[in-house]
Amino acid sequence: MRRRPGSRPKPIAADNASFVDADTALHAAVVTAARNPVLTDLFTEFVPALRCGLIELLGLTALREEEPSHGDASHAALVDAVRRGDEAAAAGTLQEELAATFALFRTPGAVTDSR
Repeated sequence: MRRRPGSRPKPIAADNASFVDADTALHAAVVTAARNPVLTDLFTEFVPALRCGLIELLGLTALREEEPSHGDASHAALVDAVRRGDEAAAAGTLQEELAATFALFRTPGAVTDSR
């Protein structure tokens, strides 16, 4: 988490797998920052299934076509909150991002096989 706040390794826009891998690396850093070995082990076990599901989901949507670096602002806010030790802000940022993402998928026509 020493990179520029919210940054993910470049090139983010290269392909969905690279995007997901960069996103997962950022979230793994946040999990590590929690210093909870149970959470870390759970996240590590969950990553392979999560990775496959997210890559498939991105292939079914036009999300990254419209916004190749989707989530950069919320990731910056998350990293900033973690660095400050502000648990409430970190949780709020995650809740807002999840709500916004779920809203996208509820939009008619949002999920189309764009593979």
